[in-house]
Amino acid sequence: MLSIKAISSSSVASHYYSEADYYAQDGNEDIASTWHGDGAKKLGLDGEVDSTQFKAMLDGQLEDGTQVGRSNDDGEREHKKGWDFTLSAPKSVSVLALAGGDKRLIAAHNDAVSTALEHLEANYSITRQQVNGEIKEVLTKNLIIASFTHTTSRAMDPQLHTHNVIMNLTQRPDGEWRSLESRRMYDVSKKIGQVYRNELAAKVRALGYDIEADATKGTFDISAVPEDVRKGFSKRRAEILAAAKEYGYRTAKGMDNAAVRTRSAKHHSNQEALLGAWADQLNRLGYEPETHIKTARDRQQRGDVATPTKEHQAADLEFARSHLAEREAVFTAGELQEQTLRVGLGGSTIGSVEDAIAKEVEIGKLVPATMRNGRVDVPAYTTPAAIRKEQYIISLMQRGKRDVSRIAGRSHISALIDDRGFTTGQASEVRLLLSSKDRVVGVQGYAGTGKTYMLSAVREVAEGKGFKVTGLAPTGSAANLLQEETGIT
Repeated sequence: MLSIKAISSSSVASHYYSEADYYAQDGNEDIASTWHGDGAKKLGLDGEVDSTQFKAMLDGQLEDGTQVGRSNDDGEREHKKGWDFTLSAPKSVSVLALAGGDKRLIAAHNDAVSTALEHLEANYSITRQQVNGEIKEVLTKNLIIASFTHTTSRAMDPQLHTHNVIMNLTQRPDGEWRSLESRRMYDVSKKIGQVYRNELAAKVRALGYDIEADATKGTFDISAVPEDVRKGFSKRRAEILAAAKEYGYRTAKGMDNAAVRTRSAKHHSNQEALLGAWADQLNRLGYEPETHIKTARDRQQRGDVATPTKEHQAADLEFARSHLAEREAVFTAGELQEQTLRVGLGGSTIGSVEDAIAKEVEIGKLVPATMRNGRVDVPAYTTPAAIRKEQYIISLMQRGKRDVSRIAGRSHISALIDDRGFTTGQASEVRLLLSSKDRVVGVQGYAGTGKTYMLSAVREVAEGKGFKVTGLAPTGSAANLLQEETGIT
């Protein structure tokens, strides 16, 4: 899973992220800190994270004296520090990797984290820049990320997770260092979490393990770890769920509140005591991870591991494309990628999905397009079927111009508008719908602008003139809402 937290204090963050991990006290290099991102490379940040450099990056201070941020009304420099994108392995992976000692899984987690961060950097590192007098959002393709891999939850259960601290710094194409437009990263947080899980699932299978995938949730676990063992090592999760039930929390924000209410400082321990406690719990649960680890290693060595074929990956994409095309004529590249990853969990990775999409574009099953998202155009796709449908609608509109009589006269319409107290927009659309001689008329109204109130009045007038009014909607819920609020069957 992926969780995001804004960082408010560089000094507090420096202390927390530099804490030693108990599992790593034997000098395990797989459990360490490291710099990620092309932005870090540009500044010569490499290898283990230095606490002084880490704090300087959070404060927006570069070695050449550049201070990123803006001055407030008091002349003081303000700079948002950054964001902690924490990627956590499924509980079954943590149990086998940490309590069971299969360090191959730690390496798989680290590789999956790197892939997710690389995708985030390549596609969603956005800042603002003035171009020809207009402020535009630009893709920089460089981030500065300090990653810290930890191995325990606050309840001291095995929990393999990596804190990826994304600095609020990026270098624009003109060479200037500026703050990030963080909303883009928040918007795709679910997708980045899915990129991580798919990459990890593929690597776990390659290591000889079978997995249980839930395409609905986009999650997986290793089949060799029973549910009672997963729950037995999920005491922190149980605390949060209990608090959520007690306080009536049901939303994601509520779960965050439950986590805060039950949060306590991590218990101090040492590696020997920690591993001993995990071994005791494994004995109580009657579970021997060594047996399953050996079975997986043997399968890997024999090459007895199912490798996803391009045909399977293409089928995953086709299913995802059809699912999205049922609901939207145009969908973003990110939506298509995320949906395909969910469907293909355990087989498809972000790399294979991108390759499959490129192939469908090449053979004409997908048509490249763009969609406006805020101030930036984002890559999108449509399908030949959607284009044909739109062409048909346009031709239908063109053939139907001035093809019918108006529903009501001007005086009738004006009286209706005066009586109902419509807004300017509602009045304009009522006039259009009731006085047009075109067979097809299009009206667009945003949420909360009173479309149903306007349509209810149109229905009454049309029915009064002898017309039968029928409503059509793309989903059952939309059809029910249309009928309830307008009286249109």
